Amino acid sequence: MYKRPITLACFLLASLLASVLTIPAGADAPSDNAVINAWLEAWNTGAVDFDSFLTEDVSFRDPFYSKTGHQGYSDLVTIARSSFKDIDFTADDMIVDGDRCALSWTVSATHVGSGKAVRVRGISILRLEGGKIADEWRVYDGAGLMRQINGDGGDGGG
Repeated sequence: MYKRPITLACFLLASLLASVLTIPAGADAPSDNAVINAWLEAWNTGAVDFDSFLTEDVSFRDPFYSKTGHQGYSDLVTIARSSFKDIDFTADDMIVDGDRCALSWTVSATHVGSGKAVRVRGISILRLEGGKIADEWRVYDGAGLMRQINGDGGDGGG
């Protein structure tokens, strides 16, 4: 039984989770490493300067939420940070090829409304253009996240 505000917040958190990764030690860094690090730092600290790492018409998509532009990221940060606390991101693996970067990630957080700890896994693919992020596609275990919040089990193992 999904409650609409919690569902949206959970899916938006998963979107945020895809964007707050750190590059694992020893991973091959993309040629645009500086913009990737600026993007990660902005998500990790919440101090988001979109112009420094996103194209103005950046597109991001996942199975539940698609937006274009800086306002979409702003909405995502606001909703996710108000819905989850104690967010801890881990980049499990990273593959870089040309202007693309694929990240496999795991995140743990506490859902503010229920107080329940959650853990979710996902994959993000970024496309870089002109030294900035132009596109992001992501998939994650949204059903597992909802089960954890609703108390139906699931460990985010997706």
